[in-house]
Amino acid sequence: WLNHLKEERQSKEANKADLETLGTAMLASVDASALQALNGQMQLQGMSVNEGILAELLQRVQTLLRQEQSFEALRVCSFDVNELQKAIMSAKEAGLSSTTSSLLAHGPRLLQRAIYRLGLLQKAAASKSTAA
Repeated sequence: WLNHLKEERQSKEANKADLETLGTAMLASVDASALQALNGQMQLQGMSVNEGILAELLQRVQTLLRQEQSFEALRVCSFDVNELQKAIMSAKEAGLSSTTSSLLAHGPRLLQRAIYRLGLLQKAAASKSTAA
């Protein structure tokens, strides 16, 4: 019975080490579902949320989900100035404004396009108000 318990503990420690290795590799991933699944596996193995890799993964998942939501809001944004301003502000807060903070490759470019579109809309609105 003691040998069985010892083997179980060794197996659990080996699984934990494998998950830590996988977690380190996944820190570069932009697959939120895979990151969330790995997070669940790590917690099932008894890893603390405060442990290095798990804490980093949780932070990455939260950042990625926030950036994906902001990216989608920018992508489908209409030509309403207020809606576009809110989407731009949200995207900036989520970190899509630069290639160093954005986890999404096309995030900064989409944000710049939205800012450019906002400028065009504001110019069009200003020219309409002066023409009237």
